[in-house]
Amino acid sequence: MLMVDDEPIIVNGLSRLLDYAELGFDEVLEATDSRIALDMLLSRKPDVMISDVSMPNLNGLDLLNRIREEKMDTRVIFLSGFPSFEYAQKAISLGAVAYLLKPVEASELKKAIEKARKGLEVDREGKGIRENLNRIVKREADHEGWAMEQEELRKKQWFSVLCVALQDDVTRSSMESNLVRFAAYNKVEALAKAHGVVATVKDTHSVVICPGENQADADRLADGIEEAVRDILPREYAVPVNVSRAGSVEGMDKIPEAHAVAAARLDAAGISVEREKSPIDQVKEYIGEHFAEDVRQEDLAGIACVGTAYFSSWFQRQTGIRFKDYLTQVRIETARDLLKTTDLKIYEVAEKVGFQDPRYFSEIFQKATGKKPQQVRKELS
Repeated sequence: MLMVDDEPIIVNGLSRLLDYAELGFDEVLEATDSRIALDMLLSRKPDVMISDVSMPNLNGLDLLNRIREEKMDTRVIFLSGFPSFEYAQKAISLGAVAYLLKPVEASELKKAIEKARKGLEVDREGKGIRENLNRIVKREADHEGWAMEQEELRKKQWFSVLCVALQDDVTRSSMESNLVRFAAYNKVEALAKAHGVVATVKDTHSVVICPGENQADADRLADGIEEAVRDILPREYAVPVNVSRAGSVEGMDKIPEAHAVAAARLDAAGISVEREKSPIDQVKEYIGEHFAEDVRQEDLAGIACVGTAYFSSWFQRQTGIRFKDYLTQVRIETARDLLKTTDLKIYEVAEKVGFQDPRYFSEIFQKATGKKPQQVRKELS
């Protein structure tokens, strides 16, 4: 557990309020500077953080932001000395575990901590498929062991994707808007988990992925979640909520495209959302960053979420050019630029663009450009 408050007397009081070992915590960390608290969060990754909301340098929401950015499991309990902040109290109690007013009662804090621990247990029990689906929609598949995970996910044949976005409310302050957004999207996550599916919160919207054995299963699940979102969020927050849905798609490799369709529908309704790059753009970006290395098709297949055996034909259909030809094209164009703009020797240019054999590089370069590397260099001298 990590306790954070810029007032040492508060931290000292909290540390003596309960028997934290009895509640299951082997260690209780303390911080009276939010910057030090952030370092502790990132290095120690506590299960629970009890934090003041208003602090110098970084406030409690800043710390919560980092927890979400780093995909940490840490549960957050907020403390505040402002009883008039009732609306924010309600909103943040949905986004975090609880929002408690100072001075906090031992029974209230114990109840919040037990709720946090229970949430952690539920999350960790069902982490498997949720993590893998999150990787797909965020394009963050780690390639080691990806084939095995991919086969496991392919047992679910159909997927339906929902995008949920709240409209901005100009009558609220920036802080209040952030509180409402955090609370709402966490409510969406809770609804999704209650249905056994995954929701991932992005900067501008929440994405819910509903898997099923068949199209009817995926649609039925999406119907239930969409109805729950529409029923709960407007009443709870009095903020217009927009739910966009892509039709069910067959195969997990279609999830990013379905997400793009759902996001585009929000855009068409005037709700600007952060959209993922297309799979082919992701692949091209990876090649552009790693062309000098041993670029393997299985790595690129993982990024695109397609089978390795299927990747070559998929790439050519997307670009109109074979993968190997595209990679060579990127390398040769980069080599041409290096020859024109640097004094690197020919063999050094070859190494820079992924060729270990200078002679082979010269052959490929001449075949692609009609000129030897030396000729391009001489043209500039």
